[in-house]
Amino acid sequence: MIKRDPNKELLEAYYSLMNGHVVYDEKEIKCGTRISRDEKNYIYFYLENIEDYMITDDTIIYEATMGIEIVSVQDLNGGDDTAVNSILDQVMSIVSDAENLIMTNFGCSMTTKGNMDYNTQTSETNTLIIKKLRINHLIEQI
Repeated sequence: MIKRDPNKELLEAYYSLMNGHVVYDEKEIKCGTRISRDEKNYIYFYLENIEDYMITDDTIIYEATMGIEIVSVQDLNGGDDTAVNSILDQVMSIVSDAENLIMTNFGCSMTTKGNMDYNTQTSETNTLIIKKLRINHLIEQI
């Protein structure tokens, strides 16, 4: 079996899962690996880690960790977690099922929630509220 790289397909599967399916305050939440600076609430995701898990003559399995950051840009005196929490709940329900990740050359056999970090950053003009979620997957090459 020829070993393939699952990075691109996994990122595209995440985009397909979330794009158009997460809404807050009657507005579709933008998601992806690149986000416009003028978005106030968004989902940024990236492949945090991928390693070979098991390789045999007829099976190749990868262990992949996706990092998902739910971000809310608020006024300087902001600090309301309502948007981030609502978006996070929707993301969790979408990514919790391994069968939801549709890829051409790979199949997801297991999905587990990793740890979550909470962070706020303040600049001269605004406050960022960030909840970072890690999702672990076992991806088998088909």
